[in-house]
Amino acid sequence: MSLFVSRPQLAGRFFALFVLHVLVFAGVNAVLPAFSPSLGTLPPEEAARLPVLSMVYLAVRTAVLTFLILNAGASGLRLAALLVAVLFYFETFMLQLEPLWFHTAFPALTPRNVGLIALSSFLEKVLIIPAAVFLLKKGKAPAVGRPVLPPPVFHLSAFFALPLLYVLIYFSFGYFVAWQSPEVRQFYSGSTGLLPFLTHIEGIKPSFLLFQYGRGIGWLLGAMGMALLYAGRRQTFLISMMLVCSVLISVPLILPNPLMPVPVRMAHIPEMVLSMAVWSFFLVRFAYRPGWDELSRAH
Repeated sequence: MSLFVSRPQLAGRFFALFVLHVLVFAGVNAVLPAFSPSLGTLPPEEAARLPVLSMVYLAVRTAVLTFLILNAGASGLRLAALLVAVLFYFETFMLQLEPLWFHTAFPALTPRNVGLIALSSFLEKVLIIPAAVFLLKKGKAPAVGRPVLPPPVFHLSAFFALPLLYVLIYFSFGYFVAWQSPEVRQFYSGSTGLLPFLTHIEGIKPSFLLFQYGRGIGWLLGAMGMALLYAGRRQTFLISMMLVCSVLISVPLILPNPLMPVPVRMAHIPEMVLSMAVWSFFLVRFAYRPGWDELSRAH
């Protein structure tokens, strides 16, 4: 980080970026209910908690985005474009697939509302990320250029084997963490009954297993895009993947919303944080050819 900004400067620019997050977030969420009132309806007690929780949410997002930008190997327009694309893919596209599958549990997620959520997410990123790149002094490459590292290469076998591991991680953490909550079982299945793990797995439809296998491939594809920003730096890439896939996709659950009751959201937070951190570790550990880091050290 010291290559680009000193610590006092970083603190000031972090605060400026946080303020920008607040302004954009407030603006988008003020306009969204005008197009779909169902997305802006909250019980009074949850609406009262929204301002404080929003500040926590935006502070976390600002911190993660700061880390991603300052530690990226790219700069300028390329950095901004890659981050907009990758974060939209992970946070919006990949995250909305599962609620669409469980559409009966989310009646408010009409095609119109899904489109509005996607549009608002894209607008937030387009408005914030280029400004963040500028604020954090990554608009231009450093005067002493870094060596050009070879792009990361993924094992072809990873696209067959790792999604199977994702399915195992997904259902294990889903059952032993989130599914232990009666509210979660009621929300998704209409019953609070808790079956033994193997009996529970046997009752899962093959189509849902295949769907989650496809999501495993989807996470891998997103990781390929993210890896372009951190070529040759496995540890930095691992931290970045964990921050995006574990923190950024779970922190919105602290916010009150009309789609999911509080107990269900709270049960999903530890499930998503833990499962996606484990998944990110295995993805980075096993998805690359061993020569990737050797090539970077050679430079």
